[in-house]
Formats: sequence, structure tokens, C-alpha cells
Amino acid sequence: MKKAPVKLVKPSSAYFVNLKRAYGDHYRINGFFIDGNLVAFTSALWNESHFEAHYIGIDYHFNKDFALYQNILYIYIRDFIECGSERLYFGRTALEIKSAAGARPHHLACYFRLANRIVNTLARPLVSSTGPGNWVPRDPFRK
Repeated sequence: MKKAPVKLVKPSSAYFVNLKRAYGDHYRINGFFIDGNLVAFTSALWNESHFEAHYIGIDYHFNKDFALYQNILYIYIRDFIECGSERLYFGRTALEIKSAAGARPHHLACYFRLANRIVNTLARPLVSSTGPGNWVPRDPFRK
């Protein structure tokens, strides 16, 4: 959450428990441990057509030495294949490293409206300015 450019909510542990209750076998959480300590986790939802990488948690102190984020992407790919969905959706951040794992960008349209007109008007430029910025797409399948 600390590195996320936009934080609409901060989910509690009950959020993840309730997702598991609601989606059962179509919701998965994986933990990554070093010396018995949790250093990262992934969560995902899926159906026959759509596998969505949902929330991750990562202790960035271990990321460089253990390539946690890169391994998280590979775990998502493994889980996607195991679940048999047609498409894998990684999300909207860290596009360059995701493209190195074979992901391709797709336009994402987003609409929201806040109840307060003044806040809604003030938020429009902020939301319009959020986006992936400049990044270099990678292609692991290049010839």
C-alpha cells in the first residue's frame, strides 16, 4: 500500500477472509516465506474466462535479493494456467516488469462519480493525471 500511487481503500484481514468465504475455490491466497516469516503474498479471483491478480503484499527489504515481485508474477502465471481461465489480468501498475513476463498493455477505461459535486470536480484533474507514465515495453518472445 505504501508504494501505490492511488489508494482508495486499505483492506483489513477480514476483507480477504470474506472474499474466501464468498468465492470459495475461485479465490486463492499464496504466501511467500523466508525462515518462517511471511515476506509476500498474492491473492487472485477467477472464473472460466477471467483470472485477476488482485492484491499483493510485499516486504521490499527482501525484494532485491529474492526477486519477490518477479516471482509473484510467475506464481500468478502458474495459478492462471492451473485454474484454466482464458485471460490473465495483472493490473495497472509496474508495466515494464509485467511486460518482461509476456504481458501486453490494454486500454483501461475508468468512470467514477463522487456524491459531493465540489469534491468530484476537484478530483477530476487528479484522476486524469494518473496513469502509467513513461515505460519501456519488454518482449520475452522476441525473435
